[in-house]
Amino acid sequence: MAEPHLSHSLILKIGEQIVIKFKDSDILPSKKTVQLKSPNNGNIITVIQNGTILKYDFMHSENVLLTCEVNVNNEYTLKCYDLSNGQSKELSLKKVDTAASGDITSYCFPKRILKNDRTIDAVGVDWGNSSCYVAVNRHEGIQTIPLGNVEERMLSSYVSYDEKNEKCGQIGKKRLQWHSNASVFGIKRLIGKNYGEIETDKNWSFKIIDNNTKFKILFQSNNGADTKYPEEISTSLLVYMKKKIEDIKMKKLKEVVITVPMSFDDKQKEATRVAALLAGWETIHLLPDPIAAVFAYFTDKPIQNIFSSLLFDLGGGSLNIYIIEIQDKHIEIINHFSEFEICGKSFDDLLFNHFIQKLESEYGITDLGTKKYVLLSKCQEIKHALSVVNGTSFDVDEIRHSDEDEYISITRTEFEQMANKLLKKIEQTIVLFLNKSKYKNEWISKVILVGGSCHMPMIRKLLCKTFPKAEHLCDKNPDEVLAVGAALYACQSERSSSMQYCLPTNLIIDFEKVVAVGIDLGTSNCSVAVSKTHGIGTIPLDNEGRILPSYIAYNEKNEIVGQLVVNRLKHYAKSSVFDAKTYIGKNFDSVKPSNNWPFTLTQENGSNMDSKFEIIEDKNALIEVEGQHEKILKSPEEISADLLKYLKKKIEDYQGKKLKEVVITVPMSFDDKQKEATRVAALLAGWETIHLLPDPIAAIFAYFTDKPIPNDSTILTFDLGGSTLEICIFKIESSKIILLSRSCDTNLGGNNFDELLVDYIKDYLKNEFSISMYDGKQHEIKRVCHKIIKDMSISYEQEFHFGNLRPDVEADIPITRKLLESLSADLLDSIQMKIHETLTKFENNQIDMVLPFGGGCRMPMIKKLLLKIFPASVYCNVNFPDESVATGAALYAYDLLKSLRDGIPEKTTDESFAVAND
Repeated sequence: MAEPHLSHSLILKIGEQIVIKFKDSDILPSKKTVQLKSPNNGNIITVIQNGTILKYDFMHSENVLLTCEVNVNNEYTLKCYDLSNGQSKELSLKKVDTAASGDITSYCFPKRILKNDRTIDAVGVDWGNSSCYVAVNRHEGIQTIPLGNVEERMLSSYVSYDEKNEKCGQIGKKRLQWHSNASVFGIKRLIGKNYGEIETDKNWSFKIIDNNTKFKILFQSNNGADTKYPEEISTSLLVYMKKKIEDIKMKKLKEVVITVPMSFDDKQKEATRVAALLAGWETIHLLPDPIAAVFAYFTDKPIQNIFSSLLFDLGGGSLNIYIIEIQDKHIEIINHFSEFEICGKSFDDLLFNHFIQKLESEYGITDLGTKKYVLLSKCQEIKHALSVVNGTSFDVDEIRHSDEDEYISITRTEFEQMANKLLKKIEQTIVLFLNKSKYKNEWISKVILVGGSCHMPMIRKLLCKTFPKAEHLCDKNPDEVLAVGAALYACQSERSSSMQYCLPTNLIIDFEKVVAVGIDLGTSNCSVAVSKTHGIGTIPLDNEGRILPSYIAYNEKNEIVGQLVVNRLKHYAKSSVFDAKTYIGKNFDSVKPSNNWPFTLTQENGSNMDSKFEIIEDKNALIEVEGQHEKILKSPEEISADLLKYLKKKIEDYQGKKLKEVVITVPMSFDDKQKEATRVAALLAGWETIHLLPDPIAAIFAYFTDKPIPNDSTILTFDLGGSTLEICIFKIESSKIILLSRSCDTNLGGNNFDELLVDYIKDYLKNEFSISMYDGKQHEIKRVCHKIIKDMSISYEQEFHFGNLRPDVEADIPITRKLLESLSADLLDSIQMKIHETLTKFENNQIDMVLPFGGGCRMPMIKKLLLKIFPASVYCNVNFPDESVATGAALYAYDLLKSLRDGIPEKTTDESFAVAND
């Protein structure tokens, strides 16, 4: 007779520490004991089993013995003993009511907690040699805004003229391979200079033409050869940014603050003003980069009487070092130095030359042609990746097609060894600069880091070694600090043109010190919003931005999370897991597997989804995935916990403190088991108090936080996420949100549109070129198709360049909006049917407002469909549909925490959010 086994794992935690753990394979009966001396994690025992969470309180003791015994019927018994004073006294265990950390069925609009003066149209622009950022004054305070697609804050400083309307940003950069002669970049190092002052770059795809001491830039446009002055090309970037700013502010703007390097002479500053004037700005203020950085770091912060700082700005085009003194909030630049031979691009070039040598010596590839731009772009990705992981690789298939897996590996250690001479040069530059300034290392009390290259661990390590006694300040996103500082400066009524500046004080928001956290744990992507010094805002989650793909890989000692996993799918697909939200809290037999999953879905007893098996009641799904050394089994809760651990660390690093309480959003369609599983994942990740908030409620909070509450209105929320469509109808009465109707399709989302394009590409290649899809490329093709659909939200035509996947095949497949809409006709019909299903008891004209959110709502065809169905309704334009749910969750978290701090009772279930009875 088989021995009985534990049916579900059993975990006991005190605080964040797991003190006892039973595995689901343990033979029963089983007993485990742990002795806890001076437990400093509190006196609450949390028991987690099969999606159920129970808490028990015991009397505090300096020496505690905890035992847990599980009998053959899978029933556990807890006992706790006080061993202090040489005795063994059993302590009573009191069950704790966990409702406070559970989901509630009643919600009010958060109080108007932000005191931002939105009449100030503050705009700060960091127009960099490699990339641009913009910050503006919004209801949440000073915030950087997306300039690219989705939520990309960074705009690559590239302009492409191969079409009638120029392309700016990452799109222009990616077109270098096919339209290199039409692309211009690195313009900031050219503006305001004479022809004789220009140092050419071997990677330029354009030419410099002498024009009576001045110069023009020669490139190929859609009409043939064309020339422009640097100011005109800069204008293209500034016009693009101005339109983005005005779209978000919903008004025309005239005044702007633009940051410039201290090394800029009068001609360069004047050329910058000319470019801004041509872009439509009327009042232009130029602010030195270091002043903007100091504003961003120290505004509204306690300042000691006097201190000296070294500001280290390693940007894409130069290294700038400053010594700055701050006394009584007055800022003075003591000295500065600029070096154009050392910059972020220098590190890209190290990798570029390394791979060039490897391609030649190991693969016989000597002429890259325009593929060199692919390699340059990949080197930047690899540099970013090596700031996060210990090793990555370059896929030779990016350069030439091969049926074999060919790639060149590189580790962080190898990269740092390559950079030794460059690091030594940086160190010598700092020492010489200090000597010239007659400053000693120990006089520097703070080191301020600015620029994207400061993400590299080797840079931080070098600065810590050079200034061991100084406080090192590196913003959570050092790329954005100049734009933020410029926007803060734009809020000042009095501005200075001298070399002395004063720190702004109490400019934006009187924001109380309440640490609120809201997490949108999505199927395809995650985002996080927190309370900041100047309001509620989302935070960067990796080097790619604020939207983190919900992907996790287990092929290294520490899990890898986010976009890096997506980029590595070709080589590490079998170690990667995604879509965890689609199977969390579900039984094995209720999960519909996807053909795109590289992992295996199994039952708890190990039966494979593809094999014949007998359905076992209440058997949860498990994921089998390749680990670093062997295959491992993970529950959906553990996978989600790994994602949440990563997010928790990012949040705590950002806030500089350990956190316990969080609001996590869930779909309205989640049942109790799925909600409990989400709580279990959050507990395993280290969160102690967990509030669950429905996605559409969070989106409503975010949209109306600075607008009049639409009482006596009926609102339809339309959430098109990566894999799910959820539509709800709410009634707003006396600031209460009442659910009237809901429908959901868990098999219809943005991914379906990606798959349509993948199928189209597959058929096109087969019919036109007799090329069939093959293993190893499906994830890359899907990634490219996903990017094309994102890009089509702001452009009317894109191209699928098959040369990215098969360098031996020159196949450019045109993709237009009209084609996408035609391919999507059946999907749009399904969406329309789901809307009408939600409207069963309503007429279309009874819907007062339509609120779309989720990344899929960026597609113009979705907006067109909603406007067609609801022509008389107010269409709520959401500027950040991917971030709105996290923002609403953080607003709700702030309201909860502030109410508790102010002694206001927590909301009860009869306050505001109610479900109408049928």
